[in-house]
Amino acid sequence: KFFPAYRIGRFVNQGNAINTRYKILSSKSYKLAGGGESRFLGESKLKIGNQTITVFVTHLSLNKNDRKEQISEISEIINTTSGPLILSGDFNINKESELDILTTKNKLKMVTGYTFPSWKPKKELDYLFFTDEFMINKSYTFKKEKFSDHLPLIADVVLKQ
Repeated sequence: KFFPAYRIGRFVNQGNAINTRYKILSSKSYKLAGGGESRFLGESKLKIGNQTITVFVTHLSLNKNDRKEQISEISEIINTTSGPLILSGDFNINKESELDILTTKNKLKMVTGYTFPSWKPKKELDYLFFTDEFMINKSYTFKKEKFSDHLPLIADVVLKQ
């Protein structure tokens, strides 16, 4: 599912996506606060076996004040979501303390890695968050191919039954 964020003509269509082999039951997009380039939180509900999980994807602002407000909005949206949940994205944060609300208030487990810049990763800007219904086996970046200015952040997780 593609969540468009920014479009210029026919050739530039920037946004976020959830790529899955599982059935998407529903999707929606939330516009996040902030000036400049529009930022969004995409949500899809997936059917995995007999469970429904919610997957969120985002790309936050470079502006610290906008980002703080966006994280607060995401926290509130997550707070109203029940069941297994995954939150992923480029948070443009190199200090995990800015994400404390997600790990404390929302009780999410966090995974990150050196993903930026892809040609010489020195910063942890990309994060994956999971509710307790997931067991995290390992996480890593995929360094052999460079798909963008960020390396992909991958987590091997198991959905507890």
